[in-house]
Amino acid sequence: MTTGTYLNLIRTYEAQEIGHTYKPLRDELARLTATYEECVKKVTEANDPAYLDFMARRLVEMAGNIIMSHLLILDASRNADLFDASARVYFNLAQAEVNKHADFINRFNPAETTLYKQA
Repeated sequence: MTTGTYLNLIRTYEAQEIGHTYKPLRDELARLTATYEECVKKVTEANDPAYLDFMARRLVEMAGNIIMSHLLILDASRNADLFDASARVYFNLAQAEVNKHADFINRFNPAETTLYKQA
């Protein structure tokens, strides 16, 4: 996550050809990817291992949802009859999940990490 591996994989999928029908979804995925990048930067720049550990799952889920959306869009571009609905439904879920995690990360005070260990 912090090494750029997920981001590089996302960039690989962004560079692949897709059907024109899916370009609006890809444009939104680019926005979600920028959000993911900002969250990774925010978490890693805090230079706090406990905070990073606490946020790691959220960052991995964000990347995973973006990657899965790209994969389904690629599949739908090759065979819309089989994958169009799945690509669109999963994209909607991914969009909500990425935004949810970004909102949590952006609102979170790293000093409160210890509160979650006590709960």
